[in-house]
Amino acid sequence: MKKTSNKIRFAQITILVIIAAVLTFSVSAIQRTYGNVSRNDAWTGDPSIVARVEGRDISARVYDMYLKNGIQALGLSESNAEGRRQIAQLKEGIVSELIDRALIEMDAERRGLEVAADKIESRYRQRVEEMGGSDAYRNYLNETQITDEEFRQIVKGELCAELMQQELSKDLTIDPSESQAFYDKEKTNPKYAALFVEPESMRASHILIGARRLQLRNEIGATGKSDAQLDRAVADEMNKRRARAADLLDQLKRGADFATLARRYSDDPGTRERGGDLGLFTRDAHTPRFDEAAFALKPDQLSEIVETEYGFHIIKAGEHRAERTRRFDEVRAQIEQQLLTRKRGERLTTWLQARRRAATISINPSYRVASS
Repeated sequence: MKKTSNKIRFAQITILVIIAAVLTFSVSAIQRTYGNVSRNDAWTGDPSIVARVEGRDISARVYDMYLKNGIQALGLSESNAEGRRQIAQLKEGIVSELIDRALIEMDAERRGLEVAADKIESRYRQRVEEMGGSDAYRNYLNETQITDEEFRQIVKGELCAELMQQELSKDLTIDPSESQAFYDKEKTNPKYAALFVEPESMRASHILIGARRLQLRNEIGATGKSDAQLDRAVADEMNKRRARAADLLDQLKRGADFATLARRYSDDPGTRERGGDLGLFTRDAHTPRFDEAAFALKPDQLSEIVETEYGFHIIKAGEHRAERTRRFDEVRAQIEQQLLTRKRGERLTTWLQARRRAATISINPSYRVASS
């Protein structure tokens, strides 16, 4: 797999809210959505400031960071008209989002909703680790020209938003009838398949005789053989290991205990001590060839030798469960949480709409995509 860059990792962490809303913005969205927005193009503020929200400045460095992250995360390019259009929407969406965040932080402060220092530090460390650790984090600060203090403020802003949402929605509840109605209406909706559908699954055990071709080639290659000699040696070793698996399969067919042989001979350290037990799993849990072979078996049936990139497997099938729709009592808690999350979002959106209209905002014309 390709190594994810620090910039992409940080984009995934910090720009998700912006991306979710950006493509709904038209070019004059900020002017229409906010109330007392200064339209005077004679910006008298610091050029390194994107906007001033009731006296609080929004740094251009933070805006630039989000813009770079967003362009990369969304795969946008200015080389074509559609890319330029989406970048314009992204720019305006970022300004809008940063203004909203400033409004949320200021109101949290007015309400006395203080974020504990230890929570800020804990979230800060979590974000740094998600970026790849201290060195990757420092490199990212250098790349984006934001400061550690600005990054900490971003982290604090996340927590402020969570506190405000909790404060605004503390009286919200979900009536049982709402959950039941949601279940009745949506249980066959593909959009909610992950919630309502329990996919086909099965239990199985396996014995693995490890035989990774590349690993064997590297091990044997250390002896200084020529390429032709190396190819023959790898093929010989693969055949030996297949023969070992065939011998175990023969023993099983003659009545040997599967778990006993797995504990003694399997090369899978994750299942060996459990007698090869893989537990309950769905399709796509393992390599395609393994899953295809496993799901084709009937309970208690043995497979033939199954070769994957890991080596040679012998599979013994257990219980097989067909796909089914989960009962209401099984998903009630998840439904309630989902409905509560939706109500909280709606409450925050309604509050923000009113707060925007009452706010005094001045936007640097350099960061306006177009005039209204």
